[in-house]
This record gives sequence, structure tokens and C-alpha cells, in this order.
Amino acid sequence: MADLLSLSEAAKLLNITEDELRTLAQESKINGVRSDDGFSFKAAELHRYAAEQAITCLLYTSDAADE
Repeated sequence: MADLLSLSEAAKLLNITEDELRTLAQESKINGVRSDDGFSFKAAELHRYAAEQAITCLLYTSDAADE
């Protein structure tokens, strides 16, 4: 399974608040993995959302570059 980023980590990488990211996930605008602790996110999903919104994601992985 791919490594997951916490809500806090993912929000920082997208330069948005945790509340904004939680709302996006609840509205299915960004796909998150829901658990008892809240949401977690795959790096590839952060890149997909950032590209769709024409914003910069502060995370770079070789996997995301191949997509």
C-alpha cells in the first residue's frame, strides 16, 4: 500500500487549512482515506487535485512525475 500523508501534512503541501482540506474530502473533491483518526491522503491524489486546480503542490515524488 502506498504511504499516506496525514490531513495536516497534506494541507501544508497544498497550502490550505486542515478545515478546507477536510471539507474537500467530505465533498469528494479530493479522495481521502477515512479512518478513526480522520483523513489520510496519497501523494498521487494531492498531485491530481493540484493539477486539476492549477495550484502548486509542494510535494515531489518520482511516482507523481510519471503520472
